Amino acid sequence: MNYKSIYNNLITKAQNRILNEQCEVHHILPRCMGGTDDSSNLVKLTPEEHYVAHQLLTKIHPGHHGLLHAAMMMCVGRPSNKLYGWLKRQYRVIAKQRTGSKNGSYGKRWYHNPSTLENGKFSIAPNGWTLGRVPSKNTTCETCNQDTGSKTRRFCNEHRPKPLSPTERGFKRTTEMNRHMSSLYKGRPKEQHHQFGKRWVNNGETQLMVPVDEVHQYLENHWVIGKLKRTLS
Repeated sequence: MNYKSIYNNLITKAQNRILNEQCEVHHILPRCMGGTDDSSNLVKLTPEEHYVAHQLLTKIHPGHHGLLHAAMMMCVGRPSNKLYGWLKRQYRVIAKQRTGSKNGSYGKRWYHNPSTLENGKFSIAPNGWTLGRVPSKNTTCETCNQDTGSKTRRFCNEHRPKPLSPTERGFKRTTEMNRHMSSLYKGRPKEQHHQFGKRWVNNGETQLMVPVDEVHQYLENHWVIGKLKRTLS
């Protein structure tokens, strides 16, 4: 298949139209290959076209690190079915080669500027910069604006919405579904259960499910058997 011809036709079509819907700006010659931000090297594509364009570029230039990375990053936050197996396999091969000094972050650490709250990776800390990224802050409750005690939670304990059961969400199992689920569980040997031969252990902060023959290793490090106890505050 002539991927270069397909790519050129896609670009030509996009250059000769006015796009009124949601669009993304694409570098015809990618920046990782020397492309510039000049208007002559930019074209507006739909999100779907933009994704296809980057897939075509990886086909035209197989093994190019920058193009593979760009194509992978376009999958972040998008439906997982767009991350094709061939792209995964190619990126895995390239990633394994980026070890030691071949890795762009080799010998560098994260620093942040307390004044501007900028983050950056450097081999040597710039003047006035502190080791580590900018410390993230806890979120505030969307209802009362109080500290949630977490960096990801949307509500405090008092205003946390009660989780709805499948029935309350309107989900109903059909008779056929019940029969199907019953036959699956009845016909499955206990050895095939994902928790078979495992025990819960915790250290007061973290809980893990580990194989029975590894439990003693955790007990020697002051872990205890069982899950964490849930407390209501």
